[in-house]
Amino acid sequence: MSDRQNAGGEGGGLWWKLLRDLQTLNSSSLEANLNTLSHRNLFHIYRHLDLTSLGNLSLAARTFSYSIFKYLQEEAKLEQVLYSFTWKNFKELGIMLKRVTMLKSTNDRVQILLQIVNKFMLMALKSNLEICKLFALLLHMFVLGWVEGECLNALNTFVRAPLFSKCEGGIELEIGSVLDLVVQVTADDYTFGDDMEWERNLRNFLHAVFFPPISEKFDHKVWCKRMLQVLAPDGDCDTIAKLLLLVKAPLKKSSSANLQWQDNVESIPACIRVATFRYGALAKSVLALSRMPKYKDMIVTIIMFIISNNNWAPENQGSFLLLAGPQVTKSYLKFLVNENIRHRKKIEEATFRFVAEIFMGLFIMQSRFKRSLEPVFTWLDELLGHIPQSANLLLLRAVWKALTSELSDVLDLLEEGKDDDCDQLCKESKEHLKSILTKLGVRMTIKAFGKKNDSCPNLRLSHEMDTEE
Repeated sequence: MSDRQNAGGEGGGLWWKLLRDLQTLNSSSLEANLNTLSHRNLFHIYRHLDLTSLGNLSLAARTFSYSIFKYLQEEAKLEQVLYSFTWKNFKELGIMLKRVTMLKSTNDRVQILLQIVNKFMLMALKSNLEICKLFALLLHMFVLGWVEGECLNALNTFVRAPLFSKCEGGIELEIGSVLDLVVQVTADDYTFGDDMEWERNLRNFLHAVFFPPISEKFDHKVWCKRMLQVLAPDGDCDTIAKLLLLVKAPLKKSSSANLQWQDNVESIPACIRVATFRYGALAKSVLALSRMPKYKDMIVTIIMFIISNNNWAPENQGSFLLLAGPQVTKSYLKFLVNENIRHRKKIEEATFRFVAEIFMGLFIMQSRFKRSLEPVFTWLDELLGHIPQSANLLLLRAVWKALTSELSDVLDLLEEGKDDDCDQLCKESKEHLKSILTKLGVRMTIKAFGKKNDSCPNLRLSHEMDTEE
């Protein structure tokens, strides 16, 4: 008989005897033996352990868990907790705190995290974007694996907790909570650009926490929904629009790295690459919300607050809508027409002024994106079928007026450019706009006054309207 068979025979063998001895070891007696060690002795041991070892040790016994937490509160040095401002450091810290607090309730765990955060100033809202990303990594490692209810509870507690900042004299000053800052920025009487520094810092923090570029395991749609559930629980469309505008605002790679709110009003994207940098992330978030049952019916109102209430240039409105996709664009155009008709006693050409300017922006930006203009004409045809037939000519005239006004501005710029030192790229862009607007004018004339496109074969421009290189 082999040794292995003998070990499993009568008497259990050596291994079975050892197993029985281990099973008879009372956990309470083990804890009592550990309690004979003073905190001072344990703290001396903890000083020589890294973050991963502290986390693993806290899982060995409840006494270690309590003692390590006490050590972090009372004697742990900054050099041990933050040995380097790297992703590895903050990931290890998040996992360690997760393990140390594993036996506590969700609320207690979040409170412990806040104590450690405030002690070591891990979340300074006056810090740069990289620090915000590192803190977000710490937070996500801490809540990784939690169920939805626990995550929402943790986030609600976290954004409402008072934060502190140390001044030069070492005095701690309360700077409010994250929610206080969000309420201030999203208030009706607040305009983006009033306090660029706070806006940038709050944007960096919220973007890092709710849209972390950490791993594919983090579902950005889920975290976008959590952000709105925590910071806009009442579902106010204006608040949601301002939150998305702030969180998804791009930072230019400059020394100041400020938010470029004025670009939405004055600067027109030269190509799809520039438009995607400016509005791509915002359009993706709006598109994601449009697929969520809770926000699906609110999307057109949210878009109105985003682009119409912030005085965006028509070309920028068109850029955003084109990036958001045809379904969102068509829904918004119909919503805008319905709202304009509903608020006017009589349908006039002025009723369609805003939607006409958007169509002008759509035509120009579709051209700059080097795409066919046929989809935009299709949306216009669908809109003509949506409104009363008696108003069709009024809408076409409004679009025609918007296009001719833009063409007049372009011609004036070209005339002024003859005497100015305008670079070649600028001149080519203006000439391109002139060509496109002229072709659009012919196409709109046919649509408004021609019986059929086939009646004017020499003026059929469906293929010519495709943008040339």
